[in-house]
Amino acid sequence: LTPLEPLKRHQDVKMIRTKNAAAWLLSSESFCNWRDSNTIPVEDCIRVFCCFGIPGAGKTVISSVVIDELYSQFHKYPSIGIACLYADYKDQNNQILVHILGIFLRQLVQETVPKELIEMLVKIKRKGKKVEMEDILALLRIRLQQLKRAFICIDAVDELEPKVQQQQLLDVLKELGTN
Repeated sequence: LTPLEPLKRHQDVKMIRTKNAAAWLLSSESFCNWRDSNTIPVEDCIRVFCCFGIPGAGKTVISSVVIDELYSQFHKYPSIGIACLYADYKDQNNQILVHILGIFLRQLVQETVPKELIEMLVKIKRKGKKVEMEDILALLRIRLQQLKRAFICIDAVDELEPKVQQQQLLDVLKELGTN
């Protein structure tokens, strides 16, 4: 589905971070409210958690800490999905929307590929088609409906080019998040 390998990048970032990196964030009320937002009514829920800062401030390390926190808290629950992307301005050729959504789908079915998704992929292959954007969106919708919660973490969204790509990704995530 995609040439992107965010979990490899995640391991690389983990290797350079210091012990207790971003501990202040993990204990902050705003982060805990976001992480635990399934106990809050959807209309009151903080659905997006953003970190801003100048280049070199450590946002990528913070992203890796957040991703590890989510895995440590929720990975044991098959009804909770976790996906991540580390955007990189040096890899713009691969960071197209179809690949980004494909990597999210791959991560959200990492443990078990649900029967419905297998059936849909088999139908696509029988037709001799390549998996396209509409197919990946349909598969993502199905998978997200099967999950009680899903976390999608994106580091360096500002490094996605062109800027239209950033907006398309955010629009798709917003649409997927409301279903």
